Amino acid sequence: GKFPAGTYRFCIRLFDLEMQNWISETACQIVHVTDYQPPQLVQPFDGQTFPPNQLPVFQYTPVQPPVEPMSSMFPVYYRLVVMEVHAGQSPLDAFLGNFPVMELFLENQTQAFWLPEYDDPIPGQQYVWSVQAIDAMEQPIGQNEGWAGPATFVIEEDEPPLVGVEPDPEPDPDPEPDPDRVTEAPVTGE
Repeated sequence: GKFPAGTYRFCIRLFDLEMQNWISETACQIVHVTDYQPPQLVQPFDGQTFPPNQLPVFQYTPVQPPVEPMSSMFPVYYRLVVMEVHAGQSPLDAFLGNFPVMELFLENQTQAFWLPEYDDPIPGQQYVWSVQAIDAMEQPIGQNEGWAGPATFVIEEDEPPLVGVEPDPEPDPDPEPDPDRVTEAPVTGE
């Protein structure tokens, strides 16, 4: 657990249990506890679909409020993960249980690209992604263990060409009569 955000004064004084007396003066320190908000995903937004052959660019907000450069948590690292969502799996189950198909550690960056050392996303496959803010000791920064709420995206499949199928011809708006075709005139009353 953590202390709620606020300013605290912590004091310590040592007591010898055997001798039953105080063995130090009281020492106090003022401590400020900040309640950091985790990053928020910007793009891809939840449910976004990309055209074939377009890789997503990942964008997210930084931790709020900003971590001070003199803080023990500086610099802030962002752990970006992408997982496949398998058939019958919810995006949350995939996020919590699947192995990442891409994982990046980025220092003080709020944008990332799909890197060429990772296999390209499979068209038609749903993916879930998120970002975790961590400090230099890999400790989470912010609520929810530093994680942004996950979001999904899909790369559209290419339209396969129709093989052996001719498109229907446009109907002729003013067809010429066929001389070989016999038509009967409607019979009218006497």
